[in-house]
Amino acid sequence: MPHALRHQPWLRELGLDDDGRGVYRPGVAERMNTWDSLIQDFERVQQHAARHDGEGLIRPVPAQPGASEEVLAEVERVLGQSLDTSFRAFLHAADGWENFFYSLRIFSTQFFKTESSTQEILDLIFVERDLIEDAIGVRMSECLPIGMNEYGTDSILLMLDTSDSYSPGAVIWHDNGQIYVRCEDFEEFFTWMTRFQAGEIDLGS
Repeated sequence: MPHALRHQPWLRELGLDDDGRGVYRPGVAERMNTWDSLIQDFERVQQHAARHDGEGLIRPVPAQPGASEEVLAEVERVLGQSLDTSFRAFLHAADGWENFFYSLRIFSTQFFKTESSTQEILDLIFVERDLIEDAIGVRMSECLPIGMNEYGTDSILLMLDTSDSYSPGAVIWHDNGQIYVRCEDFEEFFTWMTRFQAGEIDLGS
């Protein structure tokens, strides 16, 4: 896992707030906290991070155009349940994201419309099922994989709204059971990733 970039003075130059204690806030105070603004902030931070990446490992790409309501409804039909509100709103604004963080990508709706793809990724993530379930504290049946890196090690899991789910909508980013971050919903995760890529927080914060 690449090390996080440290605090950079260019955050204020981008019009991104810093409260003076080294805590990054996504977006200036007067802007609405919409997905459009969150995505714009992430893209700007990613582009600047790439310029400060001496190894050339950060390859920024813009977010994909958002999915239509019809496409999202088709995804929910295939999954057999509604998407979490926060993640659904993201897909409506950006239908997946390649190179979201290094080679970690967020899956598009095309991935979710193929039931076999979802199960294949779950089988890969939970190849040692008992070990992984114990490590991250959730069962495979509770999870929807929403992202993975090119090596199949890092993955992003969305907790489904099942009868035995302790926190539907929660997002976990982990590497073979080692949890990097656990967030209440996808918007919190996305904001955390913006701060992480800006070098404002470290893994485990």
